[in-house]
Amino acid sequence: MRTVFWAAAMCMPFVACIPDIESDLAEDQLSTHDSEINGPVHTPAPVHVAVAIAGNRCSATVIDRSHALSALHCGWQPGEPLFRYATAAGTDPDLEHTVTTVAHRPGTQWSASGTQDWTDVNGDFADIVVLTFSPPLTGLFSFSAQLAWKFPDAGTPGVKVGAGRHDDESNPTRKLLAVNDTQESSDDSGGGFHTGHLRFDARDDGGPFYVNTYQILGTLTGTVNDPFHARYTSVPHFHTWILGAMGFVWQGEPIENGVYRSGYGLEIFESSGTTCKYACTRHIDCVAFNYNVSTQRCQLLGSVVGTSLNASYYSADK
Repeated sequence: MRTVFWAAAMCMPFVACIPDIESDLAEDQLSTHDSEINGPVHTPAPVHVAVAIAGNRCSATVIDRSHALSALHCGWQPGEPLFRYATAAGTDPDLEHTVTTVAHRPGTQWSASGTQDWTDVNGDFADIVVLTFSPPLTGLFSFSAQLAWKFPDAGTPGVKVGAGRHDDESNPTRKLLAVNDTQESSDDSGGGFHTGHLRFDARDDGGPFYVNTYQILGTLTGTVNDPFHARYTSVPHFHTWILGAMGFVWQGEPIENGVYRSGYGLEIFESSGTTCKYACTRHIDCVAFNYNVSTQRCQLLGSVVGTSLNASYYSADK
């Protein structure tokens, strides 16, 4: 596991996943035989979030009971099986699911013999898909990875997790390993970001880059226009679209328009209203949120001590 890119799992070795692609990006896909994710078994949460598909082609990350994130260039198709982990030592054949739908950004496309395009209608790099699978997972919702709702500063530490080849050696059980890295882009305005080093193997494609232990910041593409750093598609950049593809719905108390809640603030950040609701849902300490419609800023609250009327906001208790 050189770098965590499950997309490679789906594309066969990372090189096998990309070699036949004849898009404008094809010439930028470079061999990764000189790099690897070969650290310790990743234990915090990926046992519950990493998914491998049949055929040892790519990786994915479970983001709720019936959805996972991976890379567009993996070529995921409805009807394909995917497998989860009981332990990081390898996939469990008894934990099998089936991909039912594959959602990709408007304007992007992938086919085994057709035109490849990882640029969406906005001109952003979007090598990302949302997979719906069946049957849904059972157990606690918290056992899925969180979608990072903020893009962190350059130098922020993270972890690549992968189930591809380790040290370029065969990995038939799809054992999960991890390696530390850092997010090194100044922003994700173009849809992607680079990490501090390369380090990933064939079949790691599509896999996650985690920050804050189990928040997925991006899905692995490989080397695009940069042979020295790994390229990921940014989850925060496409957060609202991902939530739409998941069918996310606020499950808290009814939304109150024109109402501002005062209390202990956990964090404030720019986002869509949907992302604000998701962040409160998944933040363990969030009890309510305020969303400023005019400035598009979300405030998560750890306590509520009162309310007041304010036409710029809507808010709700969790």
